[in-house]
Amino acid sequence: MNRYKLQKYLYTIPNFITLFRFLLIPFILYFIVKDKMIIVIILFLITTLSDMFDGFLARKLKQSSYYGGMFDAFTDTILILSTITFTYLTNHISGIILLILLAPKIITFLFLTFLYKGEYKPTIFSRLSSLFFYISIPIFLLDLEIVVEYLLIITVYILSAIHWMKLILDKFNLKF
Repeated sequence: MNRYKLQKYLYTIPNFITLFRFLLIPFILYFIVKDKMIIVIILFLITTLSDMFDGFLARKLKQSSYYGGMFDAFTDTILILSTITFTYLTNHISGIILLILLAPKIITFLFLTFLYKGEYKPTIFSRLSSLFFYISIPIFLLDLEIVVEYLLIITVYILSAIHWMKLILDKFNLKF
């Protein structure tokens, strides 16, 4: 690929928004360690909203690309894994909750790796699952210990399971 085409795919507004999100991750982790949860939640909210915005812009401006999608997915993964891990390391969640929160992401990763050779296959169910997952993180960070956080996790699992079934059905051209 020549330099102009590469720049066309890399230097886009959505990719710069994703880069901004990526650069916020160390600040989120720093403030988790400092136990400044209101700042963490504000930064987390900014990353979550800008994630939705960059996807919208990529489609609207016709700036979607393989590289942009991979960078976006990579940034989301690093954000989630590091935030959840630091939440555990700072004793805001137990090891069991850490595993429960990470399991759907790991299972989805394995499905995509083995069924689709790493190709990203979002569905409405995976997007909703991610939304509920993103909502649950601030609740865990605030140590609210309310039933809602467990209902959110159950919702994530149900939506993830539907997504996994859809991946399997689509892979083998099966219908409900």
